[in-house]
Amino acid sequence: MYMMMGMTYEQYWHSNHDVYRFYRKAWKARREEENKRDWLLGAYFYNAVGTAIGNAFRKKGARVQNYVEEPWPIFPLSKEEAEAKEQKELERMDEQLHAWAERMKAQEERLNASTGSTDNRDNSGREQGDESDLKPGELAE
Repeated sequence: MYMMMGMTYEQYWHSNHDVYRFYRKAWKARREEENKRDWLLGAYFYNAVGTAIGNAFRKKGARVQNYVEEPWPIFPLSKEEAEAKEQKELERMDEQLHAWAERMKAQEERLNASTGSTDNRDNSGREQGDESDLKPGELAE
């Protein structure tokens, strides 16, 4: 058994007994690492097959699913990496919000053009984008 773990014949018969413990500990660590690697491979495979099947059987007009764009992290992110990732996510959300607002504005303009009405909403004398007198966390009406 110990020779299967990597010990030589000489080490097995003529070493200190502490060597057995170290080989056993190293062997268990390698098996644990292989087990985690195999599990991760299975998780990636499951994700890939799920994405492919989901796209093959998606309903008409449903959004296409994409395979993961970057590997799943196996080590915790450093503080700088976590902050950079959070900043990137905030920028992406900001872009989506602006795109949504533009779509809503265009939709409202099309609706107003088709009905022939002009919508002059009274915002209590506030100019659009004028939020200087709002407190933090307060929404403009």
